[in-house]
Amino acid sequence: MNRVKKAYNVLWISGYPGWGKTAIASSLLNSTEFGDVIHAHYFISEDVNDDPRLVWRTITYQLALSSPAYRRILLESGALTTDTKDLDIKNLFKALIKAPLSRLDVPIVVVIDALDEYDYDMHEDFWETVAVWKSLPSSCKLIVASQNDGDDIARELDGTYNIDLESSDESKETMDDIRFLFVDAFEKVEREGWLEDGEIDELIKYAHGSFLWATTVITFVVNGRGGDPRSRFDGILRAFRDNDNDVTLLCAHILMHTHSHLEPDDERENMLLVLAFLTLRKAPLSRRELGELLMCDISIILDNLSPILIIGAPDDVVEFTHLFYKLVIRDLEDSRFPDYVQSFVQHLTPQKQSLRLTHACLRFMKKSLAAQPDEHRKSTGPHCSVNTSRAEEGNPANISNALKYACSYWVDHMDDIWRKPSDYY
Repeated sequence: MNRVKKAYNVLWISGYPGWGKTAIASSLLNSTEFGDVIHAHYFISEDVNDDPRLVWRTITYQLALSSPAYRRILLESGALTTDTKDLDIKNLFKALIKAPLSRLDVPIVVVIDALDEYDYDMHEDFWETVAVWKSLPSSCKLIVASQNDGDDIARELDGTYNIDLESSDESKETMDDIRFLFVDAFEKVEREGWLEDGEIDELIKYAHGSFLWATTVITFVVNGRGGDPRSRFDGILRAFRDNDNDVTLLCAHILMHTHSHLEPDDERENMLLVLAFLTLRKAPLSRRELGELLMCDISIILDNLSPILIIGAPDDVVEFTHLFYKLVIRDLEDSRFPDYVQSFVQHLTPQKQSLRLTHACLRFMKKSLAAQPDEHRKSTGPHCSVNTSRAEEGNPANISNALKYACSYWVDHMDDIWRKPSDYY
């Protein structure tokens, strides 16, 4: 990343949700390149959309706490004693960020994550202040992470160094960036020298310029479950030495690894059931609601699948880190794998997974029906074994989202058992 340090003062990490933008930004911030540098970090969430000035105020506060030189400049300029609540965002940025940082003679790094939470059309002025950062001294680095949502954002960030996670660019610069990610992440795992010469080069070759592949491998090796980082790393190398199936094989490998390290057999079946819901679901459920529907403790399953899953705020919804994984898992049976992989993915055909999910819905409905008072045990339609409308009239809180899901969609999942694989897309 030396060229980021020397030639650019804005690094733009772009890509779909779940493609590792935050992980890369964090790796950069914690790397040896920026490790001892004064820094500030802000994660934009939906609840601050009304006033983006909060971003620059918070960053100012963090920098003032950690940098005496920056704090002194603010005091000398009167910015800390002047009421700035009525300043528009451009003047606020000028007073708190541009003017003092232009005088600062020490390096600083600022990270703004989830930048795309601010819609460009609604907050064009805020985006323009981000673009103004390019005019600051090269010692002032800004790392921003966002989706690449259109020409307006690209125009504002033109002239920055862009790491596009959606691309598979095998240029030397991209390979160097991927090397940086691997080396920086793995150096933090175990003692120095735990990787042999050439092993990072081997991983870079298998990545084919894909940041999605690289960040998924890092998450699996560093934060995965089952075995230790060295054994998980070796497993990746073995899987790809004789095969070249990019993210599809990587996904299958992670699933096989997870499945083989679960005990007893019911946990392995529960894993397949969780995957069935995530790939075929008709409506989202929270982590708690999903466990209720499947009638099992799914915490260990979610923990083991963490390299490809995310628990989304604010509703605690379980989903894949990226839609691509959902499509890959649905289509695993049509991919060409070694025999040992092929025998495993046969458990994940859409038809078998639809059957699992249908049975799960029916089991949960049966259990819920048995627990209801006699006056609620009536069916009003051929597709529902529980009269949810009447129960809701008595006490709506008694009808959980899990039960509503089972009653509403068990027939759809049963119909899916006989659908052609191509009909799922």
